[in-house]
Amino acid sequence: MSWLIRGLGAFFALIAVYLVLMFGASESGEVVELITQDANGEQFTTRLWVADHDGAMWLRADSGSGWYQRLVQHDAQRPATLLRGDATYSITSTSYPEMVKTLDTLMASKYGLGDTVVGALGGGASTTGIAVKVQPIE
Repeated sequence: MSWLIRGLGAFFALIAVYLVLMFGASESGEVVELITQDANGEQFTTRLWVADHDGAMWLRADSGSGWYQRLVQHDAQRPATLLRGDATYSITSTSYPEMVKTLDTLMASKYGLGDTVVGALGGGASTTGIAVKVQPIE
């Protein structure tokens, strides 16, 4: 019976270590907040990494992520909101799957070890990844 208790203790300790590493890594560096709504109007705030390339802001998504599925439903008449530092942007987005490798390089350069840890523990988005170009509405 004591082996079961020790096994459960080790299991929960591993989960705790995983969560601490993921949270610590994902919150390292610059983090923006994306505010989207689902079809029922429920609002969601998602904290994400951002990279700048060719004068635009870029987000890295997994095609199955909830925030990405909600974001693509927003348009100029019903934009999403992006909070970056002290700036607030009403946005739409365009996806560029062919930019994923470039964006992976930009994220690795900007977030360093954090990007490596999140990719290793979270299963990186490279196989189903999408580079999302943020387009502020003026």
